[in-house]
Amino acid sequence: MTVFLIKSTLALGLLYGMYHFWLSRESIFKFNRVYLLAALVISFALPFIQLPQVIPSFQNKTTQIWNQWELKQSVEVGEFIANSEAMDLSEKSSPIVEVSQKEVNLNSFSFPKAFGAIYFLGLLLFSFRFLIQLNGLRKLLKNNPQKDKGTYRLVLLEDDVLPFTFFKYLFVSISQYKASAIEPEIWEHESAHIRQGHSWDILLVEVLKCIFWFNPLMILYKKAIQ
Repeated sequence: MTVFLIKSTLALGLLYGMYHFWLSRESIFKFNRVYLLAALVISFALPFIQLPQVIPSFQNKTTQIWNQWELKQSVEVGEFIANSEAMDLSEKSSPIVEVSQKEVNLNSFSFPKAFGAIYFLGLLLFSFRFLIQLNGLRKLLKNNPQKDKGTYRLVLLEDDVLPFTFFKYLFVSISQYKASAIEPEIWEHESAHIRQGHSWDILLVEVLKCIFWFNPLMILYKKAIQ
């Protein structure tokens, strides 16, 4: 899991960097959208793809370093205990054994397990937050009047908010709607979001934000796609 997260994060950073420096200032929005979505999918799938190993993989190298460190620590602790026993000092043997036992306990600490526990805790919290947001949208659909506009449904909100969409639903302020204060360009912009299914893009990003909750690049990806 640790190696998967590291590889995916590196791929995310590389592909977003390419977008930021070469594509973000271009007005070819459809191509940019396809690129950003493809970058997310590739970054997520890349760790499962077996690439030719010209040099030892990062995972194997990390495992070798970790095993060498554990072996070195075990040897040092064993030598310390052997030297302590050779001193044959009965009155001082107990503190020495206690110190050596503490070192053994420290060496038995598993960083991957600790990292995994922290990661899954964050995954749980961000997933719960995402479900709360979806439930909030469900309440908006349930508690506010709607108008059928053919290709989409208009949801009239009491709050003074900017228009936004979620799949086939277009949410607008009822006061702005009645006063015809919403500009035609905004109607066309939001209608295009519905026709092109942009809600699927945002939904994908939100799911990946739960998986990569520790990665600030996901915030940049969501902003770029929006």
